[in-house]
Amino acid sequence: MLECNGFRTMVIGSDTMKQKIVFILIVFFLLCSFCGCISKQSNNTNSNNNTSKYRFSYETHVNPTTDDDFFILVPIPVTFNGEIIDDIIKNLTIVQGNGTFYIEKTIHGRSLNISGKEPITLESEGFVTFSPLYPLSLQNDTDGDGDIYERNGDVDFWIFSSNNYINISILYEGTVETGGAISEINATLKYGWQTIFGSVICGGA
Repeated sequence: MLECNGFRTMVIGSDTMKQKIVFILIVFFLLCSFCGCISKQSNNTNSNNNTSKYRFSYETHVNPTTDDDFFILVPIPVTFNGEIIDDIIKNLTIVQGNGTFYIEKTIHGRSLNISGKEPITLESEGFVTFSPLYPLSLQNDTDGDGDIYERNGDVDFWIFSSNNYINISILYEGTVETGGAISEINATLKYGWQTIFGSVICGGA
């Protein structure tokens, strides 16, 4: 304690001041490091979510030329073992028109049964954590090589229609980092089972 001109002044030791400064710097450093770790973890999480999901899109347009009731059996995306892909089917909805649909097993494989009496559009799209580069079902072994599901080229698909002159358009797309796959069908159907020309292009793995 010092006294100067009637005032008393407390002198703080230099060692005590240094300790306080060091303590403040340590706390500041720890806070910065903690915030940096949170930010880095958040960025890694967002990066993983963006790179681990692949996009798919399946669309089927049905346009009958009469007002009669109809039902058709058309191809749907399946695995190379012919199994249904739940992530794609569970998102399938009617986005235009009225009708019903369900999965049906046929002599040519799994199919999508669509019924109604007016134009109908069905869609399913979204993201999955597995590669969506899968084929459409109901493929005919066009080239006779024993492989039902072609990965590239022109393909014949088995399709059933209860009526004549029903126009259909089917498009399936799957994308990954290395490329994508497209299967496409456009046709006017007649009554009964028939083989319809389509195409499959796979540019990824």
